[in-house]
Amino acid sequence: MRSGHQLQDYRCGGTTTRHPVAVGPLQPEPRKREHSDRELDTTAVAVNVSPRHAFGVNPAPDTSAAPPFLGVDPSATGCSSLGPYTVSGAAPCRLPGLPIASATVAHNPGRRLHGDPVYLDYAATTPVDPRIIEAMSQCLGRDGVFGNPASRPHLFGREASEAVEKARAQVAGLIGADPGEIVWTSGATESVNLAIKGLVHAASSSGGHVVTSSMEHRAVLDTCAHLESEGYEVTYVDPDSDGMVTPERIRSVLREETILVSLMHVNNEVGTVTDVGAVGAVLRAQKTVLHVDAAQSAPRLPLDVRELGADVVSLSGHKMYGPKGVGALYVRSTRPPRIEPQMHGGEQEHGLRSGTLPTHQIVGMGMAAQLVRQRRTRDTATARSLDRRLRERLDDIPQTSFNGNQEERVPGIVNVSFACVDSEALMMALREDVAISSGSACTSARVESSHVLRALGVSDDAASSSVRFSLGRFTTEREVDRAAERVAEAVQTLRHLSPQWSKPGSWC
Repeated sequence: MRSGHQLQDYRCGGTTTRHPVAVGPLQPEPRKREHSDRELDTTAVAVNVSPRHAFGVNPAPDTSAAPPFLGVDPSATGCSSLGPYTVSGAAPCRLPGLPIASATVAHNPGRRLHGDPVYLDYAATTPVDPRIIEAMSQCLGRDGVFGNPASRPHLFGREASEAVEKARAQVAGLIGADPGEIVWTSGATESVNLAIKGLVHAASSSGGHVVTSSMEHRAVLDTCAHLESEGYEVTYVDPDSDGMVTPERIRSVLREETILVSLMHVNNEVGTVTDVGAVGAVLRAQKTVLHVDAAQSAPRLPLDVRELGADVVSLSGHKMYGPKGVGALYVRSTRPPRIEPQMHGGEQEHGLRSGTLPTHQIVGMGMAAQLVRQRRTRDTATARSLDRRLRERLDDIPQTSFNGNQEERVPGIVNVSFACVDSEALMMALREDVAISSGSACTSARVESSHVLRALGVSDDAASSSVRFSLGRFTTEREVDRAAERVAEAVQTLRHLSPQWSKPGSWC
């Protein structure tokens, strides 16, 4: 344990855990961290969202009256402690190497005792780009754009409304839409619920038919299950032998009463790309609405909603280096589909989604969309290179298989099974060194094999041995090499402990 820390017991829900906390006036040395040129890229992105303010460092909050948290005296450290994090007061605690002028939040290095961990779970969430953090901070304090966007009669409300509309145009530009076709939500899950329930309920209150695939995100599958409980019928289309949900398979299950087809563009677990444009062409011949879940494709593929033939498209802010808690739903303006609101209490967002708009989060998602557009070519080339490098190193581990269609997929999402290695045990072995996932972050807490891999026909043994690596904007070659090395070591150790690991050439 480095000086300035001690272990302290905490109870939560009847469970006692031990965590290192700062105890003295000394601030722990910042954790050294490798940064790539991409991470510190200073690509020009307009930050100002209002001409009224000359944005800079807002006055630091007065923390003199703040009570101690977890036994740490804020005045002794210069920061207010929040568990494993420290929030800056008069002396900013900033992330090492990040060019952020305003007060920031820094991770307490006492929680990471095994060196610099490698983050390879970008499909679960992405770190917010430093430039976006700066822009968002300018929409929070009294000297910033903090007004209610609905309060347009006064200056503060107009500034917030202008910032929201600028972000709306930025998100629309990412997917080839008009700004008026973008509806703000709290995230992709809400967008999915608004799209599916809203469309189906508006079309029929007494039943109808919905088509989706067995490989969808739980936000879609669970929403469809809810519709089934209300009396609607849902058909779940399985992928073909190549692991693809094809237009022909969708066409074969369509009925006269089919209201909606809902498909993801890029699968979040294996990275396969569905030809939703071809599906959209099939649906143009009848009055069936197409919903596309583009949470994973928006940061990875060029998108044009017109070419996709999509009527509604759901998007996520935190999958594209923006903040959590904000998303969007594209709704086609020409012959717009009828959508029944799922939240009530206001007339925001064309009456489709009530509630005060979070200006800072929306500004963050707008800038994230703009950065994705600006960096598309560079980020795609980097993802291909790192993807190839990771696969080559993982392929050197004996008894390894890659899951999903390896041709029709985006670079940067790699799903792999290691024979005789339980995925949960592997992640536990790597928990301090390499951040990976056993599938969707929204379902990885469930102790069951992936529904996506089961739909692909992967055996139960191979599915229970599968993990997902997902690379991103800030991933470096060195991180890929270190992660692959640690995975190889952990796999070897776990196999030696497994009584089932007997002979090469056979799965456990």
